[in-house]
Amino acid sequence: MVLLLVEPDKILGSSYARALEQASFRVIWAKNAEQAIHSTDELKPDIIVLEPKISSHSGIEFLHELRSYEDWLNIHVVVYSSVPSYAFGLDESTWQQFGVVRYLEKSKTSVKELAAICHTILEDA
Repeated sequence: MVLLLVEPDKILGSSYARALEQASFRVIWAKNAEQAIHSTDELKPDIIVLEPKISSHSGIEFLHELRSYEDWLNIHVVVYSSVPSYAFGLDESTWQQFGVVRYLEKSKTSVKELAAICHTILEDA
């Protein structure tokens, strides 16, 4: 299973990528929205784990672009963020319109739990 990790922080991204690889994912790590779009186009991930606080494009702009391509509409997205969902000014239904199946806060969800949730989402798909 291919997992695209969109995480701008180098230390966190490296740590998350290692942990997710140990959980049997093939991890592609993008540090910004541009890399994420390119990786999505080339590799067609099964699931995307997104930190919406990314530079250049915001994670919200990334979600807009992601959902504008018909081929990408079925890619599952899990937000894994250091800030709560309301900080972006979006309610739960708006996140769902973007195709976000889960919104997880890093302070409340371990990477091990994140991996288990991603596996469950893909198994239920």
